[in-house]
Amino acid sequence: MLQHTFRRLHFMVILYKWLSVGDTLTILREMSRSGMHQKADAFICCILSRATHKDLLATESQGPGIHFDTIRQLFTSETCPLLAGKPKLFFIQSYSVPESNGCQGFRDEDLETDGPTVRHRMETVPTDADVFWSLCRTEARQLENSKHQSVYMQYLNAALLKGQKRRMHLVDILTELNGVIYDHNQKHPQEMYHVSLRHTLRKNLFI
Repeated sequence: MLQHTFRRLHFMVILYKWLSVGDTLTILREMSRSGMHQKADAFICCILSRATHKDLLATESQGPGIHFDTIRQLFTSETCPLLAGKPKLFFIQSYSVPESNGCQGFRDEDLETDGPTVRHRMETVPTDADVFWSLCRTEARQLENSKHQSVYMQYLNAALLKGQKRRMHLVDILTELNGVIYDHNQKHPQEMYHVSLRHTLRKNLFI
């Protein structure tokens, strides 16, 4: 669904399915070091995964997982200098499972920071600048329905295409999306979705 939308929006799409925690972390590290970012105007990461409050679990039923902060840290200007000054967008659908006692996730200190060398830097960019983080949580029990599709991802798909046609910037698109999710929750209280939005964008961003 979303891969077709982002192709229509002129993004190059790489799709991975059914990854373990270890494979997910490996691929995220590989992406953070990729030389493809040099010619890119932006980076988008979409994830659907089981998760606890703080950790991504991928296909695992329990931790240890990958801390959400670790995912962001992999693409800061320090760890991924080729994306410095460029928008980094994260859209995450989290299927919540209970915390497991005693499980420690992969944290920021587990990361290496030897990203590709950048010879010419036109400006110093704050480490955590230009990040857009939209995280939606719902209960993992919804996955028991074989016909389940993420309402958040469906509405996001439609909102991005609609927003492009209306020349809306991204924050406004997601603000409208939050309203749609609220309406869904009112009509379907047994299928609640909770969206949190954080960003450090320094400019209005149009898709």
